[in-house]
Amino acid sequence: MSAVAENYPSTPDPAVPSAGPSEAPFPRTRFVLPGRPTAFLRRPVRAVAAAAIRPAVGRPRLTALPPVRSIVMIAVSGLVIWARPSCSAVPIRCARQAVRMKEEHVMTETANTREADLALKAKHRTMWALGDYPAIARRVVAGLGPVLVDACAVKEGDRVLDVAAGSGNASIPAALAGGDVVASDLTPELLAVGRAEAEARGAVLSWQEADAEALPFEDAAFDTVMSCIGVMFAPHHQAAADELVRVCRAGGTIGLLSWTPEGFIGRMFATLKPYAPPPPPGAQPPPLWGKEEHVRALLGDRVTDVVSRRQSIRVDAFSDPEDFREFFKAAYGPIIAVYRNIGDDTERAAALDAALTDLARDALRDGVSDWEYLLLTARRSD
Repeated sequence: MSAVAENYPSTPDPAVPSAGPSEAPFPRTRFVLPGRPTAFLRRPVRAVAAAAIRPAVGRPRLTALPPVRSIVMIAVSGLVIWARPSCSAVPIRCARQAVRMKEEHVMTETANTREADLALKAKHRTMWALGDYPAIARRVVAGLGPVLVDACAVKEGDRVLDVAAGSGNASIPAALAGGDVVASDLTPELLAVGRAEAEARGAVLSWQEADAEALPFEDAAFDTVMSCIGVMFAPHHQAAADELVRVCRAGGTIGLLSWTPEGFIGRMFATLKPYAPPPPPGAQPPPLWGKEEHVRALLGDRVTDVVSRRQSIRVDAFSDPEDFREFFKAAYGPIIAVYRNIGDDTERAAALDAALTDLARDALRDGVSDWEYLLLTARRSD
């Protein structure tokens, strides 16, 4: 909220005591509030804090304050108004009105941000429920979960949280290793599949729907907080990282396994980008979690003993590039969502088909491809 103060010649006001010999008469001040009628104040009011005041066109900026014997300071969102205690209620009303307008603006912005965030999370929830991600977890990336559990050294009795757990790729191995595990995910459909799979494998653990950027758990509630190609898809990276740190106890382990930008899945997302809708403001690309410097910056000095290395999982699930393309078109939510964004544009759909086929052809060697990921563990600072 900003205001404009302008000086105009003032006629004597019998209700205002005259200035003493060492005090020049105060000018009449016009107070201009955006969207509000101009008010002429017949009491000595001067605005200061030049950076906060925008002079009206053709009028000089107030830079000097006449001598006063008694003053009151009112702060309004960065704007400072100086006035005699005896001045009329007009500037007080203006100040209160400015505060109300500022509060209403902040409340509106907060409500809009909350609504936009809820809408974005609803889209993510729907996207990951598309297709058959559990089939990808079983057929393609099943080996990643045990790698992360081993790196985190999960042992009997450890309280373990798997963030963005999906259908339990890492949660179930952690439970089988003896951990007291909570698998959390934004998408309830994936949790339902995970429950069934855990029961079939004899694993006992808890399943809870949760947003990675606002986890419903107490501070320092877990000995190990991990995520296997999961939290990397939360749109606001710092918010998600803050939650990982918050729920991990001092001295506990944070373990992350994420696709790298240069690896196969990172290049796949780069291939999808020209065909996808623009990301919402503030959202960051998932493969950034595959860069060690990015993760270190997110976690900051709240962790120590950071250990990271790039490794690859060998994928032999596809006989040829077209096999990969058709499987992922049917099973992988982000790809399904991009094709839906293309809609009936057959030319663009064909172009994306060709791009995905070329991507797979470049990676496959005798039906085998290596998909790179970053494995990073850290110790929560005391």
